[in-house]
Parts: sequence; C-alpha cells; structure tokens
Amino acid sequence: MIRNTKPAIDYAKFMAREAWTFAKENPGELLLACITAAAFDISESLDGIEEMDGFLFIDQEPGA
Repeated sequence: MIRNTKPAIDYAKFMAREAWTFAKENPGELLLACITAAAFDISESLDGIEEMDGFLFIDQEPGA
C-alpha cells in the first residue's frame, strides 16, 4: 500500500527553512547550544576518566 508522502515532505521542507532562518537570525544562540552540548560531553568524559582512578596510577607519588 503506497501512502501519500507529499504532506510529510512539504512539512519537512517547511521545518528545514524555519531552522535555517532561525540559525541565520540567531547565530549566538546556536553557538551557545553547541558549546553547551560540548560541555556536557566533556563532563561525561571526565566522569569516565575519574572512574578509571587506579588504572592510570594517578594516586601514586612519583618513584613509588
């Protein structure tokens, strides 16, 4: 059964145009969103590194 996909395609095009317009008019907000996403990713990575506590011998003093 083939369904009419034209309304979905038209809506996707409309949303893409709206997103592009928003990005052009609000580059600061877009940059802030990217920085926030990167900060959360870094935070999760640091949590993973902290969980590997003994693996890298971070807690040992030099020469021990």
